[in-house]
Amino acid sequence: MLVLYKNKGVFARTIEDIKTYPNFELKLQPKSWDVKCYTRQYKLSQNEADEAHTQIFALCFRGLVSKSTDTTYNSAVFMIKKERKFAPRL
Repeated sequence: MLVLYKNKGVFARTIEDIKTYPNFELKLQPKSWDVKCYTRQYKLSQNEADEAHTQIFALCFRGLVSKSTDTTYNSAVFMIKKERKFAPRL
C-alpha cells in the first residue's frame, strides 16, 4: 500500500487526469494477423449509452483513442457503477 500511496500521482481518477506525453504513440501489434477477434456489444440503457458516448468523446478529445472504421478487432463496452458517483464509468 505504501508503494501505491507514494506513486498516487500516476493513477487518474478522471479522464482529465490522464497524463500524456507529446509525440508518443504506442504501436499495438496482435499476436497473429490471421486471428480475428469480434465481441458483440451488449445492450446499454439510454443513460448508459449517453454516458459512454460522453466518455468516449472525452478520450478522443484528449487524443487517447481515435476513430476507426475497421471492426476486425474490437471489444464490448462495459459500464461500471462506482460508489459515490452518479454516472457510470467505462
